Amino acid sequence: MKITLLAWFFISSLALADPSDEPGDHIFTIPSPANKFHVVQTVRNWKTGGNLSQFGRIQVFDTESGTEVWRMDGILADQQGILPADDGVHLVLLESRLRGTGNAVKRDVPVLRFYAHSRLVKSYTLDDLNISSDKLSRGVS
Repeated sequence: MKITLLAWFFISSLALADPSDEPGDHIFTIPSPANKFHVVQTVRNWKTGGNLSQFGRIQVFDTESGTEVWRMDGILADQQGILPADDGVHLVLLESRLRGTGNAVKRDVPVLRFYAHSRLVKSYTLDDLNISSDKLSRGVS
């Protein structure tokens, strides 16, 4: 009986799988604060080459029904830098890694981005936020 159930589960999960929809090898999930929605970040294998913008996908799902609400292709973010809202509409991406070091940090690159249904609403650079280079962390991540 147990083997029959396991075989049925395995076959049914294969039937429901859609590997062509998943672009990558690394997936992580981030819930919204009240777990009403969750974000799935999928990252392609870096060895495949290609344009950097093709490596990532962010999908927002309704937690209760499991249905996809919206998605963005070509987005890479750190797991700690993805902040989904409980409305299923809004998402904040916080860039935790800066390009350059010390005074050579690229100050014109967005470090904070706000999205609504995959549309960029507003973004801020270090200059926009008036953050000086001497206040940036010297730590290595």
